[in-house]
Amino acid sequence: MTIRLTKLSNAEYALRDIREATMGDGTLKGASPAGYYTAPGNPPGRWIGSACRLVGGREGGEATSAQVRGLINERRDPASGRLLGDPRMEAGDQGNAPVAGWDLTATVPKSVSIMWAFADPDTRQAIDRCLDQAARMTIAYLEDEYARTRAGRGGVASVACDGLAGFQFDHWDSRDGDPHPHKHIVISNRVRRGTDGQWTALDGRLVYQSTLEVSEYHANLVRDLITRELGWSWEARQDGGNPIWEIQGVPRRLIDVFSSRDAEISGEVERRIALEEARAGRPVTDRRRDEIHRDVWLETRRAKPARQPSLADKRRMWADKKDRDAPDISIPDMIRDVNSYHGEAVRVTEDAGESIAGLVLGRMAEHGTGDGRAIEETLDRVTSKRTTWRTTNIRAEAQRVTAGVRMDPRDRIRAANEIAGQAAARCIRLTPTRYSLPEGAAGDPAIDAGGGRTVFDPPALDLYTTQDVLDAEREAMGAFDETAAAPYTHEDAARALDGWKSAHDGRLSDDQMGAAAATLSGTTLADALIGAAGTGKTTTMRATADLWRRANGPDSVMGLATSRRAVAELADSIGGGCTTIAMLRTWHSPEAARERGRERDMLRAGLADAPAAGQRLLIRQRLAHMDALDAQYSMRAGQLVVVDEAGMVDTRDIAWLARMAREAGARLLLTGDPDQLDSVSGAGGLLGWAQRTGRGSRLTTLWRFTSEAGRWARDPDGPASRTRWEQEGGATLRLRRGGDRARDESVRECEETIREYKAHGRLHWGEDPDMEELAYRMCLDWQSMGKTTLLIAGTNDQVKDMNRRFILERRARGLDEHPTGPNTIPLSDGLQATPGDQILCRRNDRSVTGPGGRRIENGMLFRVLAVRDGKAVCEALSDGDRWDIPLSCLCSMVLRPVERLVFSPKER
Repeated sequence: MTIRLTKLSNAEYALRDIREATMGDGTLKGASPAGYYTAPGNPPGRWIGSACRLVGGREGGEATSAQVRGLINERRDPASGRLLGDPRMEAGDQGNAPVAGWDLTATVPKSVSIMWAFADPDTRQAIDRCLDQAARMTIAYLEDEYARTRAGRGGVASVACDGLAGFQFDHWDSRDGDPHPHKHIVISNRVRRGTDGQWTALDGRLVYQSTLEVSEYHANLVRDLITRELGWSWEARQDGGNPIWEIQGVPRRLIDVFSSRDAEISGEVERRIALEEARAGRPVTDRRRDEIHRDVWLETRRAKPARQPSLADKRRMWADKKDRDAPDISIPDMIRDVNSYHGEAVRVTEDAGESIAGLVLGRMAEHGTGDGRAIEETLDRVTSKRTTWRTTNIRAEAQRVTAGVRMDPRDRIRAANEIAGQAAARCIRLTPTRYSLPEGAAGDPAIDAGGGRTVFDPPALDLYTTQDVLDAEREAMGAFDETAAAPYTHEDAARALDGWKSAHDGRLSDDQMGAAAATLSGTTLADALIGAAGTGKTTTMRATADLWRRANGPDSVMGLATSRRAVAELADSIGGGCTTIAMLRTWHSPEAARERGRERDMLRAGLADAPAAGQRLLIRQRLAHMDALDAQYSMRAGQLVVVDEAGMVDTRDIAWLARMAREAGARLLLTGDPDQLDSVSGAGGLLGWAQRTGRGSRLTTLWRFTSEAGRWARDPDGPASRTRWEQEGGATLRLRRGGDRARDESVRECEETIREYKAHGRLHWGEDPDMEELAYRMCLDWQSMGKTTLLIAGTNDQVKDMNRRFILERRARGLDEHPTGPNTIPLSDGLQATPGDQILCRRNDRSVTGPGGRRIENGMLFRVLAVRDGKAVCEALSDGDRWDIPLSCLCSMVLRPVERLVFSPKER
């Protein structure tokens, strides 16, 4: 996303590094071009939004810190000092500080940053103009479409307001000092209601919902404006996820130099090693090299300077870094390359006779940036992420679909929204229209919300879906009412479970016994086992699977999960016969079935023609192996199909599985916790429906949390440590359940829960760099006590940095070997693996075949054993199988250091 939304209680962060619009001695005006370039500090804020005129501002004019603090921090009119809105609003919500405003942080691609940093002054100013205009047009669109406020009892109506008022602050670099022009657009939460002129609060629901669309629109505007102003062309670079559009002609290497600290750190490491070797008169050891690398990594982390250098000073620093880390790249040559590529935009004239959407679709097909199916693609992208959506979701996807087509910025919204409108016309609106617009009320802002709708039914809040989603939900829910055969009566199941419990040291509680018996004796096609984390679902499934196999045979249980990692854990729980849902769907796809059919035909033909007995034996072995895989990936009568973490599974996948189970005579058991993670696609929710409607069994006894004193024996404070928390299990259930803002008692309970978490060292807060350092130090401390640590980071860059630091720490301590020569494996995250390291696959790769014909899948975890002959000999941690993986394929993997797991929530 090029725009990140943050709710504010004040504007101090944006004000921290700026210089005032007029310095104290009056000698420097922020509007002076020379002052803008040479003065220290970031430039002063400027007014933005059409409502600036209502509070003494002028859009584009400079703003003083006093004006910013007045409007944002104090919710007052900076011109008159009067409070904006009812004084009762100052009390906030449920005792929390009132929302002061919203920070929309607008960023640009790294190639734009590089061109802005190294181009001549005229070009840099042209880029600045483009970024300013993109910000103004984005806020204008937010005003037109989503800036509304609530009115009536309980805020029942969503009415128009008279625009937005705020400030934009230009910042020039990242925390690491690299060129990174970005804007903090701070919008006041106070707006004037259009119906009665009263000042009230912005409707935050619409602001939040529109963030993705506004972000995609802003990104497209930046590209459109730069192409119009400078004629540059763009190219998509795929680094996982959505493509990143960069200016064509900017070298990838230069982007990398100004995107990480690697080159800078490497140079300092080599300098220190050379100095140490000169003093000692001998080469440093590998371990000493790693110690130096670790120390340099920590020492070069930059703190925010007390006073920001001037832009002129920053540009000199950027030039020095370029000369040091990429001396072979010529800036004049790069600029000539960029100017040699010419972008062209879709042009629309008044008499074009075509819709802008039609022209865009034609341009996409003509230039290969799409196949003319933009409407279908827009709808497909929306439905693959959620089961219900709003107009803003469809518009966001339309912006993404048209990202490769340049057009006049004024036509951008019309084109994307026309495509979105055609896509929405193929959807089913779920939100009922409660009120019709009275005759003669059209145009009255007190009642007319536009589009023939009233303010009580604003179109922006409409929910949509498609018929295939409704059909999938109906089929999946219906499976809970269809009858199926059971291997046990309830009494027989209870007796069998008593025996299993005795054989396993009594490891089944009453709720586990009841849930297992209900599954074993259940007579519905689909059933559910629901419980919070730590309630014993694994043990319950193990007992159920063991007894199911006793009744129906050793291959009568199939396990399905959403990732290879989850498959490995599920296999440990219920036994073999587990795979991913994606693999099962791929196996049963028409394309895969045709491919297997062709291979069978070829093998059978070869069997008839093979002259030697040995050749015929090999062919029969291959056919037998294919038969075994068919059996492995097929459901059969009497089989129990366990779908683990079903709350994360797409409803359409569950409907497909129910259909397969019905046809085969199998049964489906959905397990998990609907109050944890949703489906990766966003199209889940069936397990939550089962919980709300009383389907399936519940586990309520918590087993995972323990406060045994022995587990704290190695802590500095021993069993008296505040991290030892006897009531943590109950607190997690309260946290999982959440609260009700409308009930004071519930709010107080939530506040008490938060205080308990804080008191037991579970909550820490601060800016990202400080929290990264704290998390790193805490992990090292815990590992020194013999504890296993789990560290979750929010971005890929944080994941990479944390992994690098842990790796350097281990190598500096001699726990891992130093990467040298042929033992070094470069990975996709820029890190290097050596024998002993664990590596995580980040995508499917059908080009690599492992034992039994298996292919590499996203989420598979390997340990590197050796490197030889251009391949890495790896052990799959899920089953111990050996794989020979070409080093070129390992470039798509990332490092997972031993003893810890660092991953991004996006990988769910």
